[in-house]
Amino acid sequence: MCSLDDGERCEVWRETERRARKAHTCGSCGARIPAGDSYVRHFSVFDGDVCDVAVCSPCRSARAEFQAAHGAVLTPDMTMEMFHECLDSFGPEDCTPAERRAWVARRDPYEARWRVLLAAMKRRCWRAGGREQAIARRREVAAGRAERARGVA
Repeated sequence: MCSLDDGERCEVWRETERRARKAHTCGSCGARIPAGDSYVRHFSVFDGDVCDVAVCSPCRSARAEFQAAHGAVLTPDMTMEMFHECLDSFGPEDCTPAERRAWVARRDPYEARWRVLLAAMKRRCWRAGGREQAIARRREVAAGRAERARGVA
């Protein structure tokens, strides 16, 4: 399994479960949280950076499952990026797709689950009109891959 926890912790971490009195936007997937739905209000401070977001129930569950499997603590705004990073860290680069799938199956039994959860997050984001956010995240992930490739080469 990939290792995502660098051991650094937030200076402040608070999560409270709430019922929405008005519509909110999920800080993980960008989906709309309608009034009346339950959600989690997340507030944290890390190296002076504040994260204060609402998190929809599906993203909360996905993040909790991912954190439990990796032993890492993720802020909601990093969840989708960490799913991508975890999935991108599988397997040697110079192998066929079949070899890569076999290697992944041996390495991380959760890999298929992460792909399903990430796909669901993306669907919610696209449905919510978060296309710009999804495109920006996709570009960030691609830039990170390119940067890692330059560092490896």
